[in-house]
Amino acid sequence: MNDEHYIRMANHDDLARVKRVDDLAFAEHQGITRRELEQLLEHGAIFMLFSRDNTLIGESQVLLATIPEIPHELAADEAYYYGTGIHPTHQGNGYGGLLADKQDEFAVSQGKKVAKLTLRVENYASMKLRFDKGFLIVEYQSDFYGPVEEDGARVLMTKQLLEEPIIHWDNITEVPVNFSNAKGAVDLTAHAQVQRLLSDGHKGFSITRAGILFGRESTGR
Repeated sequence: MNDEHYIRMANHDDLARVKRVDDLAFAEHQGITRRELEQLLEHGAIFMLFSRDNTLIGESQVLLATIPEIPHELAADEAYYYGTGIHPTHQGNGYGGLLADKQDEFAVSQGKKVAKLTLRVENYASMKLRFDKGFLIVEYQSDFYGPVEEDGARVLMTKQLLEEPIIHWDNITEVPVNFSNAKGAVDLTAHAQVQRLLSDGHKGFSITRAGILFGRESTGR
C-alpha cells in the first residue's frame, strides 16, 4: 500500500465492523449476514481497507471453497469473490480497485487459477471495475438470490488469474441497461436480452453508461 491507506486481514473481532460497512455499501440489496462472514473466515479471507487515521473505508471477501450459503459449486482451482463494499462517503475514489487487486493477490497465493463473482445487471460501478480488471460475463443466473422480479438474478463473471488472454470480439451488441442501485430497480428488458445473448454463446466484455457490450470470441486472426 502507500502512506495514505493500508489493508489487513480481518479476524473474528472485526466482523461487526465489516458487516456495518457492508450493510451501508449495499443498502437494501443483498447484503452479507453474520453467518456468511463467519464462513468466509473459515473458508477464505476478509480484507479491510483503512485510511491513515484508521478509518475503515471498505472491505472485500474471498471464498476458497464451496459453502451452503451460495448456490454455486467451486472447483479446486477456483476462488469466489464474495463481495466488495466501500463506505458510501468514500465511494468513487478508486478504493474498490485496491481491494480487487488484493483479492487477486490472495487467490493466486492460495493456488487458484480462476476467479468468479456475481453481480446485478444494474450495478454499473462494480461491473465497470470488474471489466477493467479482466473479468467477463459468462452466464446468467435467473434466481441466484430469488426471482428476477425481486432483484434476485445475477450475472456470473470469471477471470483467468495466471494469464490475461487477448480476445478479439465479433458480433458485438450493446444491451441498453437502466443502471440503478435503487431497491426494486430491475430492468427486465435488459435481463431478457442478457440472458438470450449468453445462451447464444456471447460473453459480456465491456460497459458504457448506456449499456453492456457483448460479443462472440473471434476465431479469426
